[in-house]
Amino acid sequence: MEIRVPFLDNDFIDYYMTIRPELKVPRNGIEKYLIRKAFSGHTKLPDSILWRTKEAFSDGVSSQGDSWHQMIKDFVKHKTEAEYYKSIFDSCFPNQSHLVPYTWLPKWCGNIMDPSARELSVYKSD
Repeated sequence: MEIRVPFLDNDFIDYYMTIRPELKVPRNGIEKYLIRKAFSGHTKLPDSILWRTKEAFSDGVSSQGDSWHQMIKDFVKHKTEAEYYKSIFDSCFPNQSHLVPYTWLPKWCGNIMDPSARELSVYKSD
């Protein structure tokens, strides 16, 4: 889980961290299952929105026919998206890579090395 609004509530985070890790992994290809299930059936958020397939943030800034993810892959060629962004960081802030010691990925991701949501199995295919 990434800490984003509305997940900035300390009580919620404290409670969520007490839940056994195996209960927090995607179920049937649906990530954040427990959070979705907790809100299922309420009138504030329709199930059609609550249970829809994950989409990456980058899809909101590009067309479906020419996705930002594909443009980055075409542009960086031999690098991953993460390596490309790191190279930009390194060029702007030389000798400061120790400030970003690692890239976080959830343990259930398997062998994925790039943090782009497009690489995750729970992401909808084009």
